[in-house]
Amino acid sequence: MKKLEFLIGEWTGEARVQRGPGEPEEMAQTEGAQYKLDGLVLVVEGVSRTKSEGQIALQAFGIISYDDETRTYWMRAFNDGRFLATEAKLLDKGEGMTWGFTLGEIKTRSVMRINEKGEWSELGEITIGSQAPRKFIELTVRRRLGKKYTGPEKSWLRVVGRGGWIGTEFWDHDKLMRIVEVGKAYREGSQRLIDTWAIEIPTPPKPARKKKAT
Repeated sequence: MKKLEFLIGEWTGEARVQRGPGEPEEMAQTEGAQYKLDGLVLVVEGVSRTKSEGQIALQAFGIISYDDETRTYWMRAFNDGRFLATEAKLLDKGEGMTWGFTLGEIKTRSVMRINEKGEWSELGEITIGSQAPRKFIELTVRRRLGKKYTGPEKSWLRVVGRGGWIGTEFWDHDKLMRIVEVGKAYREGSQRLIDTWAIEIPTPPKPARKKKAT
């Protein structure tokens, strides 16, 4: 599951969605991905909103897991009251994956990849019967700003204490940081490490010291 780490985070951007005949509709797109159950599964939620009113136009929720016996990634997707399961495959080159669904005469194929700019780009195509494939969604989203920190799990636990990981604040030299994402702990050599992502929290400037009268 660690190979899917490139998806982790909160992403925002734009999407072009083909909801019917005519020109595709421009949408505001968000994607969120995070590990659950100590990294056993990865949950991904995508939401497309109309730019004019901010209303939800499309919403999809996916759960990705790994089958150790078959060495296969499986995706279970929930959308528009339906549930579908399919195999997901990592791309041979770069960070990305592909998947597809079949429902009667309808077939879909989606490819997502992290491009050279570090953006999440995704293209979805649909085929109905003998018709030629056509695009039904094309999106580009960018990860929200955050700095990655890697350190021993024991050291992080001293920082976090008994509270939850998300929202914990700490100082990085003169910058106040807040944890927004936590990865799964993993072993490297004799150490058990964990990755976290944090954003800088604005702090008011320190008042200037007054000079003593001479």
